[in-house]
Amino acid sequence: MPRGAPAFGDRASGLHREYETEARELDVRPTALIRPPWRRQRVIVAAPAFTRAVVQAVKIARTTSSDVSIVHVAEDPERGEAFRSRVEHQMPGVPVVLIESPYRSLVRPFLRYLEVARAEDPDEVTVVLIPEYLPRHWWDRILYNQNAHRLREALVGRRDIVVLDAPYRRELF
Repeated sequence: MPRGAPAFGDRASGLHREYETEARELDVRPTALIRPPWRRQRVIVAAPAFTRAVVQAVKIARTTSSDVSIVHVAEDPERGEAFRSRVEHQMPGVPVVLIESPYRSLVRPFLRYLEVARAEDPDEVTVVLIPEYLPRHWWDRILYNQNAHRLREALVGRRDIVVLDAPYRRELF
């Protein structure tokens, strides 16, 4: 018998037990009755700019909730107001929340906003929809969506916050 074989067998056995434990924890009992959600749900579209990806994300958000808003973190108040007026003109009825962040910080101001909003209605579930541009080539992926990745990392696992991606791929003509 080769050296290390028992150790491999022990590890494989441990992995098998782990998978079995996870399967039991994720299993839905056949007698469980699944009811519709009872908590109010608000959808926030995180918008770094007014793009086709954001427009698509807002359309998706409107299919899941009547309480949809766009949150834009702006480093400059004038740019923020320009963003708001463009959204109000092109997507009437969608509220825009502007968060000023003069130091180009995105994640912390966004998290602070979510904390304040949660304090106003602690029974609410907040869905954060993150628009994501999917470039045509795999080598372009490093250039895009870095803020989206940072925001997702900061939000995933937080209580009463659901993070969803809204991928947008430019059509090939």
